[in-house]
Formats: sequence, structure tokens, C-alpha cells
Amino acid sequence: MVLYRQAAPVFAELLKKSGYLAFTICRDLAEAVPLAWAKSKGAATVLLSPACASYDQFANFEARGNCFRQLCSQLGN
Repeated sequence: MVLYRQAAPVFAELLKKSGYLAFTICRDLAEAVPLAWAKSKGAATVLLSPACASYDQFANFEARGNCFRQLCSQLGN
């Protein structure tokens, strides 16, 4: 699991309390997407699963989705 931005520390604490330690915290989506892809070793799907709004980085969900799509299109290049 790759966490990023404002909510990352909150989710990290919840994951730690549940015993799940296989996560990484990133600065932003631009860092998170290639890292998630690399960790998947190209054999898994990388899914953007927002658990909250990203108003600290994006104007709305469409902007976030467009950024994710653009970052994914650059994978493997």
C-alpha cells in the first residue's frame, strides 16, 4: 500500500495498529504512482483508491483522476 499527502500519517497509524506494516508514505501522487507500479513488479493492477478528498493538491476528483491517468500513461517509458 502506498499512502501520500495529508492523510498518510493518519492511515499509517491505523495500519500499524492493525498490524499491517507493508506500506510506504510518499510526498505526492507523482511519487506514489511509479512506486506502486515498481512494487507491483508489473504483474499487478495499481489502483487509485482515494479514502478522502485531495483538496490540498487537486481542485476536484476529476483533476486527481486526470493526473493519475497521465502518470500511469508514463509508466514503462
